[in-house]
Amino acid sequence: DQMSLFVNGTTHGVRTPGLSRLAGSVDMDSSFIPLEDTEGFPPRGAARIGTEVIEYVLTAGGLNATYNEVGPLAGFGGRNARVRWTDGDPPVPANLENVDLAHEAGTTVEVYGYSKPFKSDVPSGSASLSSELGPWRVGVMRGVIGGAETRGDPINVQIQPPNSPVPITISLGWGLGGPESAVTGIILGAAERPDEEDATADAELMAAFNPDGGYAAMMQVEVSVGSGDVNQTNELVQIGGIEVFRYSGWDGQILSLAARGNDCAELTNLNVEDDEGRSFAGTKAFLSEWSVMSGQGVEMQTILRRRCFVVPISVPVPGASTVSGFLAADAENPQFAQFTEPDAGELTEWVCYNWFEPTYGQLVRDDPASLDVLRNYLLDNIDEEVVNDPPNPGGGGGGGAGGGGSSGRSKLEVEVTPSVESAPALGAQWQPMLGAPNDEELPITRGARELFQHRGVLGTYPQEHVAGTLILPVVRLPTVISDAWASPDGGMPGRFDPAFLFAADYAHPGWPVLVHRAHRPSSEVLVHGWEQSDPNTLEAFDSGLTFSVPNVGNSQGGASGTTSSGTSYVAFDRASPEPLVAGVANPDQQTAFIESRGMCRMTAFPSGERPRVVNQISIGGTVRQGELPVPSAEVDEVVFGATLFGRAIPFGGPEAGQGGALFLVSELSEAGDYFSVAPRVLR
Repeated sequence: DQMSLFVNGTTHGVRTPGLSRLAGSVDMDSSFIPLEDTEGFPPRGAARIGTEVIEYVLTAGGLNATYNEVGPLAGFGGRNARVRWTDGDPPVPANLENVDLAHEAGTTVEVYGYSKPFKSDVPSGSASLSSELGPWRVGVMRGVIGGAETRGDPINVQIQPPNSPVPITISLGWGLGGPESAVTGIILGAAERPDEEDATADAELMAAFNPDGGYAAMMQVEVSVGSGDVNQTNELVQIGGIEVFRYSGWDGQILSLAARGNDCAELTNLNVEDDEGRSFAGTKAFLSEWSVMSGQGVEMQTILRRRCFVVPISVPVPGASTVSGFLAADAENPQFAQFTEPDAGELTEWVCYNWFEPTYGQLVRDDPASLDVLRNYLLDNIDEEVVNDPPNPGGGGGGGAGGGGSSGRSKLEVEVTPSVESAPALGAQWQPMLGAPNDEELPITRGARELFQHRGVLGTYPQEHVAGTLILPVVRLPTVISDAWASPDGGMPGRFDPAFLFAADYAHPGWPVLVHRAHRPSSEVLVHGWEQSDPNTLEAFDSGLTFSVPNVGNSQGGASGTTSSGTSYVAFDRASPEPLVAGVANPDQQTAFIESRGMCRMTAFPSGERPRVVNQISIGGTVRQGELPVPSAEVDEVVFGATLFGRAIPFGGPEAGQGGALFLVSELSEAGDYFSVAPRVLR
């Protein structure tokens, strides 16, 4: 896009495809953009008008910029596209104070392109679901299969009453014992009405677990019995807490156990302790059936927040390897993957994980901080305005504050606000959200999903995916804050961009891909609360209260809680043909390298880049020898731009600024005698 043709020294009669002007004025609600000429505009793509980027479909006389909710074009189209939105209810574009959405006739309109370096490596892996996977759901343990007795393992504690020389044993109930338990499976029910026989709800719950196996977590309140605060069974096994386990599959409502607690040593994120010295990796005891009453005289079995919750925490990636499969992750550096749905784009789903486990082919959300937050949400009443700061249980990559539980552990710090129905902005306005939620009638699942941020993250929702669905890595791109809020100059990838992927090598030929989805996360995520209105009726309802937690998309490394609020994300329609390593051609200049051709990057035409290294040109002829006749013409003059201008910049090497151009900061009319350029800026 830096080549020009002059006839008789002027540009008269010379056209620049993909560059036009508005044929009439448009306001912020206009979905049709009239152009003087549509030559060079692709049938579907992105265009720039001033500081606004639109996504359009080419039509007679202009561009149709209308957002598509469903179908193959879902998530594409509209005005003020590709920007970050707020986390409010309802959310709105975050750049409204910095962008002009009204444009006068004659305003320049051009095809939008960019050159954007990668912030993360680009893996070449992919996977396909071997079995159908349903939307994410929360379950409750109804019972167990196997165990020491018909109802499972007895969960007993031994206490020493005051002034009694003989200890006594108290039965809390039955369920799943410690490491020596003979239980082989757990029976699950939907969390909102766990003891109710509801075939539809039960089937939806089990579909959230991979039929071929994966990882899940059990969560239950910890106990404190008697004046000695006994919290262990007679076998010295901790009662309640969090335990991650591996399951081999499911049949009916039975989830089959494969490995528990300490036997899941491959999940190294769990090898930490909380503030009270309790391990997240241990094997614990959980109750499916209580036999005691609460201090208020209510049967514990009828109190939802005292039941044992079970949640899936992994998605399958069969056959993926650590060599180039998916990005490595840990508790402080979450990564993302995409369920790719090309025909029904609204079903595309992004997932968050903290561990890539190739042995069992799983992407696992096993961040201890996030698990503790989820446990706190499920087991503690959050419907209060003043609560304590939560502890940090040994990590910090997850979405939300650290959490606690009962028995004196801290609760979430929340700001409670009334729930407001969100009114989606349709028509001309582009939107960052893709698809629609399917858990609005399931208050426990909805709130837990919003808080835990495992499936249906970064502007997507948990969806049903059939066997064969393609799973691809999601990669990171840097975003300068000013670009994120105001200007598309820094590059804003988006849906359906035809792009090329380049290694940090001037000679790299590039790999063609199509952007399936890109996203810039909001700073926070809205979470809905739940309640049990009647302690004697085992059913959950929407509490009508909401609070916000940090968006996991802004989490990046460091126990100090550093964030990457300028990060954006992109996923393609296919796997990269080769793994690409983020960085620059000369690692010694990592912080001062500005030559985009030497960066690991993605580009979309017109990128503004110079061509790859060229040391000769040919005047006349055609690259398609024998296909088209070359018109007879006499070349009068060939002019090359100055190669010295820009070479004196103080960093990046002389090649970085060679052939650069100054940046015009104010309009220059045809009759203008003076113009202004940006100081210390080279383009």
